[in-house]
Amino acid sequence: MKRAATGLLAAAAAVYLAATLLEPRYAWLYYVARTSEAAMIGAIADWFAVVALFRHPLGLRFLPHTAILPRNKARIAEGLSQFIQQNFLSPQAVVERIAAFQPARSLCAWLLKADNADALAGYAARFLAYGLGALDDARVREFLLRSVHAGLRRADLASAPSLAQLARGEARHGLGAPGGAGARRAREGGRGSGPGGLAHRRD
Repeated sequence: MKRAATGLLAAAAAVYLAATLLEPRYAWLYYVARTSEAAMIGAIADWFAVVALFRHPLGLRFLPHTAILPRNKARIAEGLSQFIQQNFLSPQAVVERIAAFQPARSLCAWLLKADNADALAGYAARFLAYGLGALDDARVREFLLRSVHAGLRRADLASAPSLAQLARGEARHGLGAPGGAGARRAREGGRGSGPGGLAHRRD
């Protein structure tokens, strides 16, 4: 591409030179010379503009307004980021775009079509069947059993009350020993509820 552009520039320069030399003999070559001259000026201007964006043309560092992007890339990047954030990523802009898109209405309209609803139901049924099949897999059962066993082994059983402690607590409240207060109250209540107890009340 660079060679083609350079060749066209050289051709325009050759046409301009020939037309300028032969112009006194052929007056119509004036227009050819001016056209080729404009082509050369445009080509050189375009080349300078493109090259000046990225580097110094011909390595001439004293030329102003050259190597624009390398010298200002930080400022350009910051300006672009602020522009995108303010116009596309701000909360207000995101909410406005979501409101304009109306996802709930679009989804509702899509589900109202029988073909779409049937397709979605089919996908859900296949997913559920796959999940149930996975639960029946021996590897899954083995994994669950290992997890439960590991949890039980890690359980702090030492902090749980022992049977002896539970028995002492019942004895302390008079529930476990035969001669305890709870047993005596039960016997007294039984006597009071029998025939002798009723006779004692009548007396």
